[in-house]
Amino acid sequence: PELICGFFYFTALWAFLKSNNGDQRKLWLTSALLMLVGLFAKEMAITLPVIIFLLTYRPGAPNIPLARRITLMLPYAAVTALYMAMRINALGFVATNQNQRQASYLDWISLGFRAFAEYIWLALVPYPLMAYRLIAIHLADRLVPTLAAAAVVLALSSLAWIYRRRFPEAALYYAAFFLSLIPVFYFKGISNAFMSERYLYIPSLIAILFVLALLRRADQGYQLAHAVM
Repeated sequence: PELICGFFYFTALWAFLKSNNGDQRKLWLTSALLMLVGLFAKEMAITLPVIIFLLTYRPGAPNIPLARRITLMLPYAAVTALYMAMRINALGFVATNQNQRQASYLDWISLGFRAFAEYIWLALVPYPLMAYRLIAIHLADRLVPTLAAAAVVLALSSLAWIYRRRFPEAALYYAAFFLSLIPVFYFKGISNAFMSERYLYIPSLIAILFVLALLRRADQGYQLAHAVM
C-alpha cells in the first residue's frame, strides 16, 4: 500500500505543479482524482492538500490571492470528504484502538516530540536502520531523550522562524515535513510500534527538496563570493 499510495501521491503533486496553479483545469482535476486513488491505498495521502497549499507559497511560485489558494483546494476537499464518508462507513469514525495501555495526554504529546525529532534525523541521516522502533509510552520512562528531542525540535522551529525571510524555503519545508507526518502521530491507532521508517516515504521527498534548496543557496553564495573576489 505504501508503494501504491506514494506513486499516486507524487503523481498527483506533479499534475498540480504542471497545472500552473489550476490554470490547466484538466491537470488540476486529474490531480485530485489521483489523490483519491492514493487514499484508497493508504490514509497518508490525506496530507496532500495541505502540502499543495504550502507549495503555492514556495519561492518563485506565482503570487496569487489567498482566496484563489483556497479555491485550488476545493477538488481535494471534495475527494477527501468522499474518502472519509467511505472510510467511516467501513471502519467507523476512528481507527480501532490497538493500544489499550493507560497514558496521560502529556505522555502522548511528549511521545510526539520524541518521534518527530527521530523522523527528522532519519530523513536526513538514515542510520541506523531498523523496521520498527519501539518507544516507551510513559514520559517517566524516557524523560532524558524526550527532553533532548524537544530541545532539538524547538531549536529547529526557532531557526526556521528567525531565518524565514532570508531562507523562506527552510520554514516552508519544515512545516511541510511536520504536516506530512500528521497521520502517524495518532499513536493509539497504530499499535505498539510507535515509529516505522516506512512512514517516511512521503516526508522524505520534502527532506530532499530542503536539501536541494540548501545546496542551491550554497551555490549562490559561492558564485557571489567568487564574483566579488
